[in-house]
Amino acid sequence: MDLLKKLIRKVLRKNDTGATVKAEAAINRNLSASFIEHTLERQEIAALYKDSGIDVDNPNKSCGLSETLTRKRLEQDGPNKLTPPKELSNAMLLLQQFLNMFWLMLMGAGTASLIIYFIDMSVISNLFIAVVLYVVIIFMCFLSFFEEKSARKVVRGFTKLLPTSCEAIRDGIRKTVSAEDLVVGDLVFIRIGNKVAADIRILNSNGVRLEMSSITGECEPIEFTDKPAGKNVSIFESNNIALNGSACVDGEGLGVVIRTGDNTVLGQIAKLTTAQDNQKTLLDMEIEKFVKFLTIMGLSIAAVVFIAGIIIAKFKNIFVIFINGFVCVAIANYPCGLPATLTSQMTIVARRMARKNVLCKKLPIIETFGAATIIASDKTGTLTKNDMTVTEVWYNKRIEVINDKGDNRDNEPKTPRSVDEAREHDTDRNEQSLMKMLTVMTVCNKATKAEEEKKTMCDKAIEVEEGKKTVPTLDQPINAVQRQLALASTTFPPVVSINIDPPEKVNVYVNLM
Repeated sequence: MDLLKKLIRKVLRKNDTGATVKAEAAINRNLSASFIEHTLERQEIAALYKDSGIDVDNPNKSCGLSETLTRKRLEQDGPNKLTPPKELSNAMLLLQQFLNMFWLMLMGAGTASLIIYFIDMSVISNLFIAVVLYVVIIFMCFLSFFEEKSARKVVRGFTKLLPTSCEAIRDGIRKTVSAEDLVVGDLVFIRIGNKVAADIRILNSNGVRLEMSSITGECEPIEFTDKPAGKNVSIFESNNIALNGSACVDGEGLGVVIRTGDNTVLGQIAKLTTAQDNQKTLLDMEIEKFVKFLTIMGLSIAAVVFIAGIIIAKFKNIFVIFINGFVCVAIANYPCGLPATLTSQMTIVARRMARKNVLCKKLPIIETFGAATIIASDKTGTLTKNDMTVTEVWYNKRIEVINDKGDNRDNEPKTPRSVDEAREHDTDRNEQSLMKMLTVMTVCNKATKAEEEKKTMCDKAIEVEEGKKTVPTLDQPINAVQRQLALASTTFPPVVSINIDPPEKVNVYVNLM
């Protein structure tokens, strides 16, 4: 019999896996069915989006949409942003905490104690028990409310990681426009460090490599091209459509916007996920089973005591026996301290994990973490911000701290320091090798000004707050294959060489000013 049960479970698991695979394939087909641009030649794309003024021979010389047409389409289609999911109000979120099965049973016990006190006011302990129970319920519910509210605030802060601006061609002029103002037909440049703000059909690719962890969950960059795909190839395999939310890690290119907002693949995936009902966690299901067990057990014991009491009393004073026998025994069988202990323990764990930069959106999720010893993942950009900051430099067989203020464990922001500050304040570190290294790190990048007032420089997924101006470079950036970068200069620049790991070497030609 046990062998038969195991075989049935195995078959059911296989059927579930097959159904899951079929469902995923159907979703991919539905998402890909509305796209035809990935199968079209550049000439066909230009004809389909004739208002964009695409230059078939040299897309970089295209005219782009006019500002008048852009405003008209923006009013018609709406801004290029995903519709946020409906959020519970503070009142509903607080009410949700009180509707927990544990707290409902505890409120029932408190109400019963209060009723017993009003029936027999000589026993003051019943009033004391009722007050203590209600105080514990209110305190723990408010504690859970504020924990969940703070988690929701952090999740809303993740929207700051979305692209806010991009470079587009309008009226034949390159302009920096807001990502929300993009419309279908806009010609948008894709560069290193930029996040793709819409679904874009690539018209010209110069070694564009995109990291699509937000779509596929895989952090391995994929090379994209401007060549059309076959008729039976889906957009996920075409490698010529840059999907909204992906990040450019290498190369540069130009493309035409074909979908915006909720019509993008990311928007349709978001609709599928938000349409699903919230599933109960394992802890919620275990608590529900435990509460049902306690309820049945408590009522059964109370019923037995009540029946025995009225039989012994020969069916006299039935109401008093019901209060002292049935109700009191039912309350006594309920572990009143368990909900408070469980919630307080989960809150302590949630705060400890927050100090380690682990966000718990809901307290019951803590139980799932408790069952895990090691979490192995390569989901860069989904479990992490995909944001890198240099904290330490190893050279001359020792480690130098670059960002010495703040620590992630203390949840404090780091304070980057410039090369000038290193020269001025750190006289003991003013060594030629360190200065060369910092100079190369400052100059050898494709950073551009992000905020004039804060003098913030942005490069790839890294935020660099040093450097006073952008250094022009050649089209091909430095990479693992081409280990040198030439910087444009009016004078012949000297050479700065740094040994990475013999016999490898990176030669950087810089103009030290």
